[in-house]
Amino acid sequence: MGARLLGGIIGGAIGGGIGAAIWAALIYFAQIELGVLAWGIGGMVGAGVAIGSQGDSGLPYGAIGVVLAIVALGIGKLGGGALMANEFMQSDEFAEAMTVDEELVISYVADEVVEELEGNGLQLEWPSHVANDPMYVPAEASDYPAIVWTAADSRWQEMSESDRQLYRDEAQYELDQMRGVIAGVVTADVAASTISLWDVLWIGLAVCTAGGIAYRGGTGDLT
Repeated sequence: MGARLLGGIIGGAIGGGIGAAIWAALIYFAQIELGVLAWGIGGMVGAGVAIGSQGDSGLPYGAIGVVLAIVALGIGKLGGGALMANEFMQSDEFAEAMTVDEELVISYVADEVVEELEGNGLQLEWPSHVANDPMYVPAEASDYPAIVWTAADSRWQEMSESDRQLYRDEAQYELDQMRGVIAGVVTADVAASTISLWDVLWIGLAVCTAGGIAYRGGTGDLT
């Protein structure tokens, strides 16, 4: 049974991999999803398990079919989202947003000024769009109180080029770290935005189909 069980796993993985690749490609190239394709992926997984196990049947094979179907469907969903996220991250819009310009670098100096002033007990009056949004991260002159930006800009002008480069390097490092986070967020957002009640029903049908075919060893015998 061991060799056939391994064969079932390999066969199911191959079937699921092919199905997941097709689904991811549809999401990316056509921006569409077909619920019936999820069902088809379940069938491919179940058939792969049955073929790989050489027709062996039973609960272990059914369980393999269920697990591999869920994995394949998840990879297909996230794979399509990852492709779209990668396309976005290659765009000119994203490249511009991730560029370290002088205003962004000076904002690092401004953050230090804020810390010093508030540490001395000064109550700063922030622009309304920053004050009203606790999640907002200041990054340009209009985001800071005028007194803060004036002091930060003055420090920047008086700073040596080597010191300026240290701030540039810090800003670039943090932007680079954000790339991975942004890719994950966009991927998850694309995957989540395409899930509907019908998707859940089709996915449930796909999982049941995969498990059923694998359990029966590709036959119609349920016993």
